[in-house]
Amino acid sequence: METSDQLEKFRDFFESYKDRIHETIAKGEKSALFDFKELLTHDPELADLLLEDPENLLKAAEISLDNLDLPSNILKIRFNNLPGTSMLRIRDIRSIHLDKFISVEGLVRQTSDVRPQVTSAKFECPSCGNTMLILQIDTQFREPSRCSCGRRGRFRLLSKDLIDAQRIVLEESPENLEGGEQPKRLAIFLKGDLVEPKMEKRTTPGTKVRITGIVKEISIPLKTGGQSTRYDLIMESNYVEPIEETFEEINITKKEEEEILEVAKDPKIYQRIISSIAPSIYGHEDIKAALMLQLMGGVQKVHDDGTKRRGDMHVLLIGDPGCIAGDSQVALIYKGMEKIQDLGKEHLQPIKEFVTKIRRDSKDPYYDVATIFQHYPKQPALKVITETGKELVCTYNQPLLTKGGWKRADEIKTGTEIRVMPKIPTLVKKLAPTEFAQVEKSSGKLKDIKIPEKFTSKLASLCGYIIGDGNIHSNGYGVTCYINNEETDLIENLDSLWMETFNVVPRLIIKEKEEEKIIDDGKGMLRKFISRQRMHLLEVNSRQVAYNLSFLSNKRVPQQIFRSPLNVISHFISWIFEADGCAFGNGRGRTAIQLKSTTKELLKDIQLLLLYFGIQSRIIRDNLCIRRSHDMELFIKHIGFVSEKKKKKSQEVLNEIRKKSNQQKRKALQRWEKISGIVNHGIMDVYDFEVPKSHTFIANGIVCHNSGKSQMLQFISKIAPKARLVSGKGASAAGLTATVVKDEFMRGWALEAGAFVLANGGFAIIDEMDKINPDDISALHQALEQQIITIAKANIQATLKAKTTLLAAANPKLGRFDPYLPIPSQINMPSTLINRFDLIFPIRDVPSKELDDRIATHVLNLQQKPDDIKTEFSPEFLKKYISYARQKIIPLLTKEAVEEIKTFYVTLRNLPSLNEQELKPIPISARQLEALVRLAEGSARVRLSNKVTKKDALRAIETLKRCLMQVGFDPESGQIDIDRISTGLTTSKRSKIVKIQALINELTKKVGKRIPVDDIILEASEQGIDEAQVNEALDMLKRDGTIYQPQPNIIEKI
Repeated sequence: METSDQLEKFRDFFESYKDRIHETIAKGEKSALFDFKELLTHDPELADLLLEDPENLLKAAEISLDNLDLPSNILKIRFNNLPGTSMLRIRDIRSIHLDKFISVEGLVRQTSDVRPQVTSAKFECPSCGNTMLILQIDTQFREPSRCSCGRRGRFRLLSKDLIDAQRIVLEESPENLEGGEQPKRLAIFLKGDLVEPKMEKRTTPGTKVRITGIVKEISIPLKTGGQSTRYDLIMESNYVEPIEETFEEINITKKEEEEILEVAKDPKIYQRIISSIAPSIYGHEDIKAALMLQLMGGVQKVHDDGTKRRGDMHVLLIGDPGCIAGDSQVALIYKGMEKIQDLGKEHLQPIKEFVTKIRRDSKDPYYDVATIFQHYPKQPALKVITETGKELVCTYNQPLLTKGGWKRADEIKTGTEIRVMPKIPTLVKKLAPTEFAQVEKSSGKLKDIKIPEKFTSKLASLCGYIIGDGNIHSNGYGVTCYINNEETDLIENLDSLWMETFNVVPRLIIKEKEEEKIIDDGKGMLRKFISRQRMHLLEVNSRQVAYNLSFLSNKRVPQQIFRSPLNVISHFISWIFEADGCAFGNGRGRTAIQLKSTTKELLKDIQLLLLYFGIQSRIIRDNLCIRRSHDMELFIKHIGFVSEKKKKKSQEVLNEIRKKSNQQKRKALQRWEKISGIVNHGIMDVYDFEVPKSHTFIANGIVCHNSGKSQMLQFISKIAPKARLVSGKGASAAGLTATVVKDEFMRGWALEAGAFVLANGGFAIIDEMDKINPDDISALHQALEQQIITIAKANIQATLKAKTTLLAAANPKLGRFDPYLPIPSQINMPSTLINRFDLIFPIRDVPSKELDDRIATHVLNLQQKPDDIKTEFSPEFLKKYISYARQKIIPLLTKEAVEEIKTFYVTLRNLPSLNEQELKPIPISARQLEALVRLAEGSARVRLSNKVTKKDALRAIETLKRCLMQVGFDPESGQIDIDRISTGLTTSKRSKIVKIQALINELTKKVGKRIPVDDIILEASEQGIDEAQVNEALDMLKRDGTIYQPQPNIIEKI
């Protein structure tokens, strides 16, 4: 279409909307917004051209608009509501979309300062006086290179036109991601009226927006000063549209409303909703009930003086970590593989192991660092088996990565696909030590032999063959290798291996091996078959050799092989396949490389070793099978056979493979495998370690997570329309709140939102909150109560909304939750922050025969009859139900409810102390009173009632009591003490400290300033305070600065 035709068609289009344009100008606006569908209806060809060549079409539109004789300067033309084919995810943008008109959605992650940007510059030629207008469309300021008079060189700058510009960073919304996908980002440039103050709310960090614009490429400068061949993608925005969706904004149809109202009439509605929350996780009914009330939420109150009382409820889960069996092989990038039980010697031992993990992208390293070793004795366990025969023995709460995200082992159904490693990377370079030793003899001297110090490729070859077709004599004096008559060319190779590794010459023995078989021909006639085969035996009669190789008799891959470089591993595998393997190429479906063994554990070991080369295999009964064409090619290329017979067979395999197309070879990496079975594995010791950054590691070729609470969090993240699930470190430099970062492109500072701001109006779901960044702590105090985050850094002052409900999980510092210790002493969080939570619940794995039996039955039924495990409500319906309750229901407390809450509060606070000599504990504070109101309002919303009744108040009281009994009960005083949660210093401990202080004052009068600790212990014992309690009290008084210790066993008041 010619330019003149474009101008004419746009003029006709604008004539149809002249009244709207005049209204826009009258309002003083600088741009006119049109729906793309309006242009499509008017002229489909013009609409298609706009998508393909937006830059020129938008210029043509603005010129046409200027020719309409309007009472204003030229307006910017903006479009929204592009067709579905132009709506792209950030991760799907490719080079074919350059200079195209598209639309993307996401969360505003960063906003830079607004800065002036040159759009055009006017220059004068010093020679002829000619003026030239240069458009500034690139990031670098452009000057004229030549005048029409022929002059080259510098020109005089006369003037330049400036426009306000801002850079924002858009990040994909978490609800649009699948499995372990990480959100992608895109830089967006806003100009002109899009950065005016009235537009600021649309691009505040944490806001969800839809942006229409043109995709551009931008060069990446190299450190050397040159330019990279790779380019970054940016988008020049045409229009910004907020699309935030919270519970209150979800659209509910009339039919859905009728269904919701009908369901709400059910008197069992509470039980039905509770059973729909993480239904495949057995038990934890108290926690599920609390999460139900949290999802419903309370009502925000705004007082006359402007102060607000939040309606959102904050819940903290303290969970025991998921663990795996001690013999699980963990992939270590610099050490090969190691059994997890051998990574440490004692519980909570600091370690530094570089564990292999899954990578988010090509820039992500292969490894992370494990820091703390953990050991938990006698825990109930499950065995998870995949379709290829991989196995992982783990606790019920061990998370595994599915296509739907992380899920507990006891929740996964058979047929579910879990993430596995198609290839395990290794950077092992050094040979593993053999740890062989000389055998001492009480009398006489043993024959001198060479004792290998390192596991070389030749020693690995020898060990592989002995495991497959060898024998360590039971008397401990010899080793034998067996060679059949068709592979006698191996004899010379084995002779050489023995000589080079141990400096011994084996004795060759030839025997006739006779086998007798009796077969029934089916007619009652028995037939006897006798077969004879010549066998060649290589015997080494050496106690030294037999002793040092005795570990091969258990028919398992030596741990030294797992720790070896790839060339050593390949020789080991080659020789074990030479002993007990085969290859056959008999056409489609009958071509394979196999290893046979009655020791299934050996097959699993070899299966793991093959992953070092990216070779996928499958265990079928007593065979390890390599069947995919590409995997067989890799085996022959990197490992291969030794004997001429099997080399010939492998060539036949290659010939069959070459007949296939690339598609038939199935070269795609196998990253997911179906679960073929989950079985109960009894009680055993289990192990774990902390991986603070990525939380992932590889065990037995399966991707594992080192935290066991994730499924509860994952479920809530799916129910809430706006939820952000992150770890305690946050997902970026902004952490959980917000920060100011350097904007290299705009040469200024940018405000970057953290998870709490990004989840404004929804749920911030934070795992590993005990590892929270210290910089976030003070900001979170403000966010949890006032629901705002204030930041003032680098000349940027901002107040960001954080009307966010927090669901957090933390790990106990000592590995397992201890009901006898106060909360602040168990998790690495300040007590002032812990006190902001309305409810705190421990998720515990406590061995119990009856409970374990019920869990095992539940899990196994889930595997055998997955269709029988049905939820009352689907997550989609539950989301609609909760949204309706939060939109329509604003419950008010009735007099009966107020009286019930008041009675509980006053009665609990005024319970008599069980020990009149002790200070009286405070069982509940005003914070818990506010929490009771929010819980009761949430209960009313479950019933879709605008009245909080006495039953709602009782349900709220029961929920709070269950929480307080688990985390607030003081075993010493026998009463609930809120200080166990809020300060960590219980009233009983505080009472003992007061008594110790009184004793110190009395002893100061008797013996002077310097008081022996033994005297304090003696006096305290008469008041029922033992030595450990005295020392604990003295330590606290030292930390407080009340006393000091001038010398051992002496204290003095300050």
